[in-house]
Amino acid sequence: GKMITQGLLQAGAKVYITARKNAACEEAAAELSAFGTCVAIASDVGTAEGRAALLKAFREREDRLHILINNAGTNWGEVFDQYPDEAFEKVLHLNVSTIFSLTRDAVDLLEKAATPEDPARVVNIGSMDGLHIPTVSRTGTYAYTSSKAAVHHLTRNLAVALAPRSITVNAIA
Repeated sequence: GKMITQGLLQAGAKVYITARKNAACEEAAAELSAFGTCVAIASDVGTAEGRAALLKAFREREDRLHILINNAGTNWGEVFDQYPDEAFEKVLHLNVSTIFSLTRDAVDLLEKAATPEDPARVVNIGSMDGLHIPTVSRTGTYAYTSSKAAVHHLTRNLAVALAPRSITVNAIA
């Protein structure tokens, strides 16, 4: 997230960042402000309330959103026979459902920034692990690899749905 933010700031963008913990979010924004305007809005995008608070705070400052980068994610490693259901659900929720929900909830802001000549953009952070089974680790990351495969497929679905609205949707692995 920091490298993405730094690159956008160096390219001249004003960037809003979020994280669950306010102190960490503010610290990152202060550090990244050396490269341009970086604004912290702490929220938990994994909850409906957190997403609503984030977008409310954003809307108080801006009336449009040119680029949404869905970077929140988590992982869980455990051997197959001991892999807990709650871990699988937690990873799938944050890594997949949150991308869908935040994009849906921010689509009006994206549409306001979008034109056919200069579309708004959604960038989802996927993973090579969503394209193949990792063999480096002997600890299973069943939910992570499944979630990242889902991110890539969700990205394709969103691209089809949002292209007519001049919003491009891509994933980075």
